[in-house]
Amino acid sequence: MSNNFTLNIYPNNLTEMRKKRGLTLKELAKCAGVGESTMYNMKNEKWGSEIKAKNAERIARALGVKPQEVFPDYARAKKEYANKKPEKTEKEKILLCKG
Repeated sequence: MSNNFTLNIYPNNLTEMRKKRGLTLKELAKCAGVGESTMYNMKNEKWGSEIKAKNAERIARALGVKPQEVFPDYARAKKEYANKKPEKTEKEKILLCKG
């Protein structure tokens, strides 16, 4: 299953976990393979309140923990995504109309 979903980033345990491991935002961004701006914007709440699951997973992996340990909303969002019915393709929509 793809991790093509978003989750709420607040509340999160990012600062606590990052500091516990002695990492700066810049170091964590590099280790996680996400942009520094992503980390700084999250810290400063400069953009929306969601993050892509793939970035949450990368950050958690860099911290050596599960995504839901950093972002408590991860489990809910993943379950909701798994239960979501896939959207029909354009071809399926056309066939349904001709039905």
